[in-house]
Amino acid sequence: MATSATTTMQPVATIPYWRLRVDAAIKLSDIVFLDIEASGLGDNCFPIEVGFVAAHDLAGWSILIRPPSAWLKGKCWDARAEDLHLLSLEEIQRDGWPVLDVAAALNQALAGKLVFCDEPDFDRHWLGMVYKAAALTPGFALRDSKPLFLNGSPLVTIDTPILSAMPAGLRRHRARDDACRLAGSLRILLGASA
Repeated sequence: MATSATTTMQPVATIPYWRLRVDAAIKLSDIVFLDIEASGLGDNCFPIEVGFVAAHDLAGWSILIRPPSAWLKGKCWDARAEDLHLLSLEEIQRDGWPVLDVAAALNQALAGKLVFCDEPDFDRHWLGMVYKAAALTPGFALRDSKPLFLNGSPLVTIDTPILSAMPAGLRRHRARDDACRLAGSLRILLGASA
């Protein structure tokens, strides 16, 4: 798309949610919700799990993130956060994927999708840590989910069947389950079976 020298284009990810164009239709099949859990919420904390689900069929996954040694030097592990997500440092070190594998898997899975989250400032920070440590560039933009939930979501068109009901037993403060709750909220708003 050609632009004049006087026009400044902003990627959607940087436009405040109250300025997102309401005439820009979004297909439900393109929407993915992402969530990240962290070792705490302080400046010295780090991401420990990332998960996502597609809005139309709730397909997705989560990955534990093995912290690189640099993250563990002077970084915090908040016992209160562990009480919420129920993941121990030992578990993520043992079962987590290296950051390079996490970043590459996210790029492959989310290419061409519109990726939304409910806490963009936190989630962009955590994703930035993963991609910086992996020396990769994200292959997707992380968007604020708030515009999807305004005024009955005039932005979203249902272009594909809603394929599944919400699974039972979702756990709070686990990445995939929290992303699934966001997708379920959008499905309810759109009048689809949740």
